[in-house]
Amino acid sequence: MYATLRNGGSQFVIYGLHSGDGKYRYIGKTAGGIVRRMYEHKYSARTNPKSACHKWMNKYGHDNIQAEILQVCDNNDELVIWEQVWIESLLPEGFPLLNHTGGGEGQLGIKRSPELLARMSAIRKGLLAGEKHPMWGKHHTTEARVLMGTASRDRWADPEFREKMQAILIEKPRPKGDKHHMAKLTTAQAQHVLDHPEMTLGQHAEGTGVSKDAIWRIRAGRNWKHLTTKPVEE
Repeated sequence: MYATLRNGGSQFVIYGLHSGDGKYRYIGKTAGGIVRRMYEHKYSARTNPKSACHKWMNKYGHDNIQAEILQVCDNNDELVIWEQVWIESLLPEGFPLLNHTGGGEGQLGIKRSPELLARMSAIRKGLLAGEKHPMWGKHHTTEARVLMGTASRDRWADPEFREKMQAILIEKPRPKGDKHHMAKLTTAQAQHVLDHPEMTLGQHAEGTGVSKDAIWRIRAGRNWKHLTTKPVEE
């Protein structure tokens, strides 16, 4: 009924649920074994389907839900870390997860020790990179992209979800500038682009190693919006 239920005897596992298409809709952890956890999911979905995950299970049918073990852990501390890592890694990839929290201990805002944060940071480095990533060598089909887009729009259409996300962003704003993990320029380089409009896009691009389009977006105020120099239209 459920795929990949055997876990070599380990009770500490991170698992993902999907309806047979490989698109994970829920990431969970269990210290009691995956088989037992799946029976608990089924029971809750049948008797008290309040969560989005259990409503989704009822919609597609329990027999069509597949569970895959994503990570085998040694103890509960590792479960806390790895569940968060998997959720944080899959969400940016477009997986329409139904998790209500960021994983780990189940609630946002919990303060963790510096030692635990250091371990989490070390584990995240290189996780799901290259061949370790579940989508390595694969591409989402057009149908899958449409479904993920629809799920995302439906999620943001929920006033309660929007309010929750706005509260999170107020408490913990998104990183800007060179603090963002995708930044290719330093703050000084971006500021130099704005402070020297006499230089061409090509000159800035050659000097910084980014594309002309990236330079134009800085000058037009599309990127690095927090910098003070007024944008220059090209």
